[in-house]
Amino acid sequence: MSDLWTWANDNSGGLALLGVAFPLLILAIGFLASHFRAVPTEKMLRDPASWSALAQTYQSSGSDAYFQSLDRVLGFANRWYGERLLSWRAYGTCLTLAFVYPLLALLIGWGLFNIWAPAGISIFRDTGSGFERALRLVLFAAGAATALNIVKNEESFSQFVVNKLFKPLDDPNTRPSFLSKVGRVLVEVLAFAFAFAFAVVAAVAVAVAFAVVAADIDAALMIFLLYVLLPVLNAAADLLSLAITRFFLARVLAQRPVVWIILAQMLLDLALAACCLLLLLAALVGALEIWSALSPATAPLDWRAFWASIHADPKQGITLYLMAATTLVPTLVHLIAGLGAVWTQKSRLLHPVAAKLAAQPVTKPFAEIEIDQMLRTIGRATLWGYARASVAVILPTAILLWIAYSLII
Repeated sequence: MSDLWTWANDNSGGLALLGVAFPLLILAIGFLASHFRAVPTEKMLRDPASWSALAQTYQSSGSDAYFQSLDRVLGFANRWYGERLLSWRAYGTCLTLAFVYPLLALLIGWGLFNIWAPAGISIFRDTGSGFERALRLVLFAAGAATALNIVKNEESFSQFVVNKLFKPLDDPNTRPSFLSKVGRVLVEVLAFAFAFAFAVVAAVAVAVAFAVVAADIDAALMIFLLYVLLPVLNAAADLLSLAITRFFLARVLAQRPVVWIILAQMLLDLALAACCLLLLLAALVGALEIWSALSPATAPLDWRAFWASIHADPKQGITLYLMAATTLVPTLVHLIAGLGAVWTQKSRLLHPVAAKLAAQPVTKPFAEIEIDQMLRTIGRATLWGYARASVAVILPTAILLWIAYSLII
């Protein structure tokens, strides 16, 4: 606790930022779960043939909800990573995600600890105020989310702009004029260009950043370490951890064992994920040792000196901690998805929804206001169910990692 108090005093606003970030993360997980469940649920509410199945779902036991959740998680994994547990497609997906981890880790390290020049490379602004860093990160996140949303929905966005500008001017009784058609085309082109502007600017910024550090061999080698070597190794560890989790989920879903066997497999999954984490660290140390043996002058990092610097100032290793911890993500998703489904299923909010679905005649569709009310009720139950599950999983995991970190460091 003394170390935590020292950290809070030395990092103005850092503890407050962490205290705000954790509940926001919990609510974000619950919101995402409720959002992704809303579309299929709405379709079922509008389809009388699905009412009995939906009512039965909300009246089923917690174990049924757990197995249904596993089925959804496995379906998502199959669509995202492919059917095979170990494949180049799965590794490619893991590698794509691994390229994002360094940037996120650097952003978090700056936001929490004001590490503005990691490894001597000036990336961020030296800002001692935790509140100012938090505000800048919020603005960055909002801008990035807006850009991604526009790029993802560029076609509908361009159509929205066209309709807003030209639809009120169109007379349905006359044919559109030549100028109107030209204007529509120009607006569509501008909207399309605007949709990809953020992506282009980001690419140019990265290219310029790499060009500016290219003259510094030490900085260039450090970037190679962070954006080539570490992601390649990290993706391999993530792939192995993901394959283990998918294997356990498939077995549990196929066999539907009793609760104590499920809990035992959860613990085994978590233990093997921790082994994957240790394997990643060992692989990184081994790669640096080989590099140093082959070309001592170009080795970007002396891991022994880096380890000593972490002993002296643990916050300097925040980037490594966060990237390595991603190996545990598949197991955490498994636990949160399972517990979230169970707690959502046990929510009292769903009882009246199930009763209304069971009592409604299939010849009488629900009114729009009834569908909206049921969707809001289901959304609240899902949000708080998965939020509770997130707290129950993330908090103990963080405590265990903190204990392991204290024993190692």
